[in-house]
Amino acid sequence: MDDTLTVEVQGAGSNPPSTVTVKVSALKSGKATYLTLNKVSTLPDGTHIYRGSRATSDLVNQASELTVAAVVYMQEEFDYQVAERFMSDLGVPEERWRGIAWGNGDQTLNRPPANLDYFRAAGYEPARVEVVDYPDVTPDEFFIQNQADVLFYLGHGNHDQNFVYLEGADTRGEPKDINDYWTEGLQTVILFGCSVLDINDMNGWWSNTVSPGKAWVALPGPQTWLGFQHYAPVVGDPDERGETALYALAPGHATGKSWVEAWRRATSGEITPNKFVGAVAIEEFNYHYWKEYCYPIIGCRRYTWEVVPSSEWNSSSQGLEGFMASPAEVHIYDQQGRHVGTNEQGGIDTEIHGSAYWTPIVAGESDADARRVSIRIADLSHNYRLRLVGTGEGTFDFYLEIPDRLTSTLYQTTYVGVPVSSGAEFALTLERGTDFVLAVDAEGDGIFEGQVMPSDIFTRAIDLPVNLALAGTVGENGWYVSDVIATLSASTRPDLPSIVSLEYDLGDGLQPYQSPLTITQEGTHTLRYQGTFADGSLDVTQWVNIRVDKTTPVIAITQPSAITYTLCSTFSVEYEAYDAVSGLETVTVTLDGEVVTNGQTFDILFLAPGSHEIMVTARDWAGWVTTETHPIEVDATIESLMCAKHRLYDMSWIYGPGAQGIVNSLDATLEAAQRALGRGQPHVAVNKLNALIQEVEAQTGRHITPEGAEILIRGAEYVIERLLQ
Repeated sequence: MDDTLTVEVQGAGSNPPSTVTVKVSALKSGKATYLTLNKVSTLPDGTHIYRGSRATSDLVNQASELTVAAVVYMQEEFDYQVAERFMSDLGVPEERWRGIAWGNGDQTLNRPPANLDYFRAAGYEPARVEVVDYPDVTPDEFFIQNQADVLFYLGHGNHDQNFVYLEGADTRGEPKDINDYWTEGLQTVILFGCSVLDINDMNGWWSNTVSPGKAWVALPGPQTWLGFQHYAPVVGDPDERGETALYALAPGHATGKSWVEAWRRATSGEITPNKFVGAVAIEEFNYHYWKEYCYPIIGCRRYTWEVVPSSEWNSSSQGLEGFMASPAEVHIYDQQGRHVGTNEQGGIDTEIHGSAYWTPIVAGESDADARRVSIRIADLSHNYRLRLVGTGEGTFDFYLEIPDRLTSTLYQTTYVGVPVSSGAEFALTLERGTDFVLAVDAEGDGIFEGQVMPSDIFTRAIDLPVNLALAGTVGENGWYVSDVIATLSASTRPDLPSIVSLEYDLGDGLQPYQSPLTITQEGTHTLRYQGTFADGSLDVTQWVNIRVDKTTPVIAITQPSAITYTLCSTFSVEYEAYDAVSGLETVTVTLDGEVVTNGQTFDILFLAPGSHEIMVTARDWAGWVTTETHPIEVDATIESLMCAKHRLYDMSWIYGPGAQGIVNSLDATLEAAQRALGRGQPHVAVNKLNALIQEVEAQTGRHITPEGAEILIRGAEYVIERLLQ
């Protein structure tokens, strides 16, 4: 079948006419056309050849009302009946049906094959040609192209190689095979087969970066396309019941709904037993699709109807996407305090450039309590602040999607079944290195006392028209701890137009990009960049914050100033710590491994004699760690033991009737030890100190607390050890 009809008549005789007239009758549209065929040759056997051609569009009547044609790939009677019912449910009477091409065809049933010719034709009707004035010549009947307003294809599609399956010599129907064939009135194409209308793999189903839908919608002629970005449901299958989507689509459009709206309702689960959420629609330069929200264990259970204008199809505008299903509101703030979300006046703020906030259409949930938020070109390095506020009692499911352009990674995070009450708040700073853990203020009193862990975090690579790659030593929290080399490149995706030049701006205005950029200065650098397509149009300007910190924190321990202290003395721990670039994340100070505080004072009485260490450790946000230490030596002497004994008495750690006598006795023993040392008799002093230990042990729990006894005994043992050296 072609868009031009050529008629050939053969005749014999010695006096042939120079022309022959034939009558071509379009049997459905009712048009009769007379063609004059010219004699073009005479064969050696005396057969005269007459031939003439006419555009098929001149041989048929174009209906003023809707016409429809179908191409059914599988030679199944059920599939043929599905096509018949679809055409009937559209409200199109049979006289305006422009045929159903079916499988390999069936001449007995007058059904032509579902081959490339009939797919290109997008509609046909039976016709007859007869030779005028030669009644003995048998008329010939055939099918002639009469392109319909609507073409319905029922079969299978191949995403990666971008074709629909056909019968015949050419088993693939590809956009390049159609070229300009669909310009004879075809307005709407329904490709009820898998995935060939996918654009940009919005749900991350495909492991490649092919966008087959772009090639189909670029064909001249049709303005509306219905089909699938993923798998299409099988018709006739008792579980999938794909035909129900068609049975809902046809009457929906017949009753006045647009093709897009009718298709949305037919695939949403509103009027069918199943949801067909791989469905897409393309109309007036807008791509409509079901965006999926998947959760661990329970899988994908919510879908919203989204629209992407064609200006975004080849754009680097990937940004933040949020979906809230709950009694809660979503608020997002940028570093300048600009807000996206509901305001106190009951309106909606969209103060951040490229932002939107709306109530979405949720598949199968006409009364869904849901909200959607988006910010074009958003990035984790922009450091947005997320705030979720409860508006009622229940649980919420929240889905968050945001790219990290510095690693070409898209983060998709879900929180499922989170308890919420009116006024409760959940907060998160969206920054590179985040763990996506929500801080929780359950009472709404400004005190964040809890946390909510993500139910799932999924990542996938993104390939935008213009991509950025960084080389450097990665620290923590999105910081680099070395010089950074930034490289810009254009994508090599076959479905994207060519980028012919790149520009960047590091604070001095746009500059032509020639070679990788080296960032050596510490601090936060805002890099803006864009590309120019071959047609002269500009891609969106992307921007990221690149943070560099090559310097460790600085610590100064200012107190204690001395190193050696005796039992009856005190010291304070004081330090200064700072970090001039990324700032201090944590500072910890310990004494012998136990955490203490800045400015804390210590009584040496409670420290064991010997060596101790103060350690101050500072960690900055980039991951640099600095540690400074200060040694402390606690020295016990006979004199300091005397002081310690009296302090213990004052503290009532030497107690009860006779406590004064015990103190006097211990004094006498220590004085005797001191006199022995004065005489140069250390062994006598050691004996006296051992006697002291025995006396303390005898009074432990009777007149000396165990804590007080430990202080005296370990002090005496320390002095003995020193004397015996």
